[in-house]
Amino acid sequence: GILYSNRAASYLKDGNCSECIKDCTVSLELVPFGIKSLLRRAAAYEAMERYRQAYVDYKTALQIDCNLPAAHDGTNRMTKALTEMDGPDGWREKLPPIPTVPMSVKENFLRTTKSTLTAQPNNLNGNKQMSGDVRKAKLLKEEGNAFVKKGQHKKVVDKYTQSLSQDPTEVTTYTNRALCYLSLQVYTEAVKDCDEALHLDPLNIKAL
Repeated sequence: GILYSNRAASYLKDGNCSECIKDCTVSLELVPFGIKSLLRRAAAYEAMERYRQAYVDYKTALQIDCNLPAAHDGTNRMTKALTEMDGPDGWREKLPPIPTVPMSVKENFLRTTKSTLTAQPNNLNGNKQMSGDVRKAKLLKEEGNAFVKKGQHKKVVDKYTQSLSQDPTEVTTYTNRALCYLSLQVYTEAVKDCDEALHLDPLNIKAL
């Protein structure tokens, strides 16, 4: 399962969404409800504008971990896209069935996450609290977030880049910028940001 999931990540970063979907599907047959495969396949479906299938995968991931920002954001984006496409009343009727995630999968995911968190020393926030750079970085990130709502992804990238020059350890800025790069189809930069986020926080599932 892991081999297919990793190859799917390579396909996704090269923009080869159909091969990414194939590998994720095989990976999910071998390891049902693998969260990385679900999120990668959802991102590939979204890039191909197959919003119903993307919604199902994001929603399934959300059943496994209801606090997952990538799944929340994805579900919200797909809801908006499908409402525009099929109307506010009809879009749910056209969805493929959403699988029910067994309790054992959720419990196993929580247990794994907990043990990894315990093993990770939390030293990222140690020296940042008092820094003026961090405050500047936060303001720039918020300016970037405002452009996200307007769909101005190039301006978002500029603001996030300025923010990271002030505070290069803020994981969510990397993952947010990666999503913008995906929207702009700059796949190599998106992957670099995901890798950086995972380097800073190995548990960060938003970085896929």
